[in-house]
Amino acid sequence: MLPGFDGLRFSHWQADLREDGVVVLSLDRQGAPVNAFSQEVLLELGAVVERLALDPPKGVVLRSGKPNGFIAGADLKEFQEFDRKGTVNDAIHVTRKYWAMAQFSRYVRPGYRLVPVDDMDTVGALSPDGRTLVMVHVNGGLNPRRMTVPAGWRVATIVTDADRVAKCAIPRLAPARSIATLVLTREGANSPC
Repeated sequence: MLPGFDGLRFSHWQADLREDGVVVLSLDRQGAPVNAFSQEVLLELGAVVERLALDPPKGVVLRSGKPNGFIAGADLKEFQEFDRKGTVNDAIHVTRKYWAMAQFSRYVRPGYRLVPVDDMDTVGALSPDGRTLVMVHVNGGLNPRRMTVPAGWRVATIVTDADRVAKCAIPRLAPARSIATLVLTREGANSPC
């Protein structure tokens, strides 16, 4: 049991503490064949993150509790129901937490495999065809950080910080207090910027 989680019950998220101090958050949307962001899933995630912020772990790993992929995106059926009722604008408030998660889930796609990266603040994933390498870097510091990338790759950088939400930015630069996703492509692969 994680400190601060005593007595809490979540329907969609499970938090486990590994021996190395890293928390593993597993998403398994109850009663659904795929994981999709619904209002309830996002509210629970907010509660989990608030609890983790009280006693921050060494790191957090997000994983799917379903065997067929991670997050399909927003629950469109739920949005259609909100639209039918005229309550779409009341349903979900997209916060920086959503965009922070998107830095990972938009670019690290199903089938990509994690690859070793020489930086504790960076996660790397390679596409099955080897033509796209995604590196997601969390820069919690007060200074921008220049990222070193392998030779022979085109680089697009997408940043979420206090001023931007998933916007293309200066290649190879992780601004202060940001999450920067570097999408490296070669041999005809599409670039997001």
